[in-house]
Amino acid sequence: MSFGIGINAKFAVIVDRFGNVYLYLGGDIGIKGLSGSLTHGWVQKGYSAQDLEIVAVDEAQLESLLSGWSMSAGGGAGVGASFVGPFGEQNRGYALTEAGLYCPPQAGAGGGYSFRVYDNGRRTSKMDKPNLLNSRFEYWYQYYFSQ
Repeated sequence: MSFGIGINAKFAVIVDRFGNVYLYLGGDIGIKGLSGSLTHGWVQKGYSAQDLEIVAVDEAQLESLLSGWSMSAGGGAGVGASFVGPFGEQNRGYALTEAGLYCPPQAGAGGGYSFRVYDNGRRTSKMDKPNLLNSRFEYWYQYYFSQ
């Protein structure tokens, strides 16, 4: 959700595919007003359309991508997408993409900091064949929506 006039405060709750929970705090420059989104995200390697590859990463790499400083830009009207560039040498070459529901229409670009607030305790190095669903929320979706 974001709110403000031109310069907005922003926060997000992120649940990864291992059940860990992160809190994102930041700001952006964008459309003013209260807004919210519900998105699904995935990890990709590469930045250009020619070398873009969706990848499945292990828990340690996913935590590295979801924790720390990052920049993002995106928006939508009903549906939309956001692109996130995490900072850090260990994250070089990786990017995150989120797509989902956006209400009301919104657009913005900014940055912030995220940190893990809940550790599910699950440790695995399982690597599945990469696709859109075995990225950030695959196991969370399977657990809550396949029961």
